[in-house]
Amino acid sequence: MEDSARTPAHFLSPDLPFVTNRHAEVLRRVRVVLVGPKYPGNIGSVARAMTVCGLTRMHLVNPVPSWRESDEAWTFACGSRSVLEQATEARNLEEALCGATTVIGTTHRMGRGRGPLLPPRKLAEHLPGMLSKGEVALVFGREDKGLSNDELALCQMGVHIPTASTYPSLNLSHAVMVVAYECFYAVVTTGDENVHVSGVSYPEIVALSERIAHLTARTGFRHRRGEVGFERSLRRAIERSSLSARDIALAHLVCRQVEQYIDRLEEQIRNERETSN
Repeated sequence: MEDSARTPAHFLSPDLPFVTNRHAEVLRRVRVVLVGPKYPGNIGSVARAMTVCGLTRMHLVNPVPSWRESDEAWTFACGSRSVLEQATEARNLEEALCGATTVIGTTHRMGRGRGPLLPPRKLAEHLPGMLSKGEVALVFGREDKGLSNDELALCQMGVHIPTASTYPSLNLSHAVMVVAYECFYAVVTTGDENVHVSGVSYPEIVALSERIAHLTARTGFRHRRGEVGFERSLRRAIERSSLSARDIALAHLVCRQVEQYIDRLEEQIRNERETSN
């Protein structure tokens, strides 16, 4: 909907956001990733929640095999059949995240190993900046147990939906609706009509963090949070630094030089041991 399509109702309610085609284009940079959904009805309900919030891209990681043949999925999707028709499936979370620049994991459980968590509204405040760097992936876990610690470690940011303590559990589609709506509202109310995509992709960030972690392990370094926690901290640090593709290439060059030095040092030690024997 463009400005020329404004109706009298929009002028009578000036506090309501006006959604344009440009907003829709920006929202297409957001993908919803469902990990291991067990019920076709939930997949359909998520599609409906996404459409309401202007999101069109659904990625499924190892979903229930029969979901496409289930009447329940298509019935619950209501007017969102196109989201289901275009949904893609992946064998693992890494595959589903390919091409994303920022990855956000949702979790009901809090505690050690899950890092600092944000409420959806606070996440939404950062969303326009994230979208300026590229695609954003919103990751939701299984209906019964959510995301594992290893899966959440692949995310640069964690989101927790505060609820009444008397009944804190949310249906999968309800959780998607809450997070998706906050993201939708942030985009259509910030006036961000000229988002310029720049920065590096999520796989590039992961590749560099893994290389640095492996390199430091070769020096004997051991982080108090373990290998997974250290790599997650590296990913977050790289993401916050807003490195360019050239910066990433330079970092890999430095890593290669250090790796070659360690290789020569290890070979020298092996030769000395062989000589002494």
